[in-house]
This record gives sequence, C-alpha cells and structure tokens, in this order.
Amino acid sequence: LTNVPALESLEVEGCGRLQQVSDDHMPDLKRLKLSYLKILKQLPTHLPSLEELDVKHLPNWEITLTFMPCLRKASFETCPKVQTEGLIYALLELAGHGGQVTQLRTLSLKNCRSERLGWKLLEQMPNLICLKLDSKSAVLLPSSLPSEVPTFLPSFKALELRDITNVDEEVKWGWVPQWVWGLSQLEVLELRCFSEDISLGGHWQCLPKLKFLWLQDFPNLKSLVDVNNNTPRQQQNETTFSTDAQQQIACLSKLQ
Repeated sequence: LTNVPALESLEVEGCGRLQQVSDDHMPDLKRLKLSYLKILKQLPTHLPSLEELDVKHLPNWEITLTFMPCLRKASFETCPKVQTEGLIYALLELAGHGGQVTQLRTLSLKNCRSERLGWKLLEQMPNLICLKLDSKSAVLLPSSLPSEVPTFLPSFKALELRDITNVDEEVKWGWVPQWVWGLSQLEVLELRCFSEDISLGGHWQCLPKLKFLWLQDFPNLKSLVDVNNNTPRQQQNETTFSTDAQQQIACLSKLQ
C-alpha cells in the first residue's frame, strides 16, 4: 500500500501470499487488523497515530520494533514465533515514553508462547484497564504479590482468563488461579474453560467491586457459593461458614 496518507483503518485477512503490508508511512492510520497471513514477517515501520492493533494467526511474524506511541489497544493471538515476554519488551521500546507504555488501556495475549510473563512487566503499563490472557500466555511469576497490583496498575479493572484444554499439562491450569481472588479492584471478570473447578464458593467476598461476571465452559461446576457443602471448615466453625456464605451472596447480588 502506497499513496494513502489519509487512511485511518486497515484490515487484511486471509491473503496467504501477502509478504508486505506497506513500505510507506501511514501517518493517520488508527486501526490495523492483520489475520491469517501465512507469509507476512513484518509490520509497517512507522505508525505514529495507531491506537488499535489486532494481530491474529501470523505463523511467520517476528517481532519488529514499530513506532506506535498512541497505542491504546493491542491484541495478539496465535503468533508462534513471538514469545510473550519478548512482545511486551518490544511494546515498551516502541512506545517511546521512558520505558513505559503510557497510552495502553487493553492488552490481549492468547496462544502466544510464554516463559516469563510476570507482573513486573505489567508494571510498565500504568494505565492498563483490561487484561486478557490464556494459560499459554500467562505464566505469571511471583515477582510481586497480587495484592500489590493496585499500586502499580491503579486503573486495572477488567480481567479475562481462558484455560487451554488441548495442550500439555505445563500450561494448563485446570482450576481458576488463586491469584485472581487477590485482585480486589476487579469490576469485570470473565472466566472460560476451567475443567476441574467444582465450586467457586469462598471467593466472591474477595471481589467487593465486581459488577460483571461471565463464566463459560465449566463442565464440572456445581455451585457458585458454598452454602450446603459439608467441608472440614464448616464442621469446625458453623457460624463463620454461614457468615462467609452470606458475604459471598451479598457480593454476587451486586452484579449488574
């Protein structure tokens, strides 16, 4: 693509022989979506106005630093040559804001290989509101406790997690990770494909600000609130258990 300086949105899908999107600057481009491009290895090199980037199923795409200082929403899915932590570092470098991606509001990483996507990397995105991850892309190291997240991600309100069921056990969660319940500032929570969870009870009082909840593909889930389960804790302290159940129900009753 050349001689389109006024172009604001570009979407390219299923062009299997495409090798290059643009060899020229697109100064006004705000939205770029690239998907199912088998040969493409590089993105355009200069996108000063880009606000939304969506990259999906690019088997040969390798990280190339691209100037995107206005990026607000970034989504990456099934890019096998890109490792998650390398991608994050690339975002930090291309932002050009002293090592922080200050404009980024939404980050989605799915089916991207990961070795070390830790909370420390996300510290460099102080205005992040929404994070979407699957178990393959979210190997979160204990670099900091989830309770510390509000201090370096003060705007973080929405989390989407999806387990991957058809992969090796190393990247399969099975259960909702415990660190989720430490994110007390969450207002939006979407959980998908957790095959081992039988009950999600005992946790909702940890999310007092939760307004929107989506649960999908929990084949063994029997209860959202532990009220009637005869657990060891219930046997030890019936009053405490009853109070916890009431707190859980009270939190869920606030959902919109």
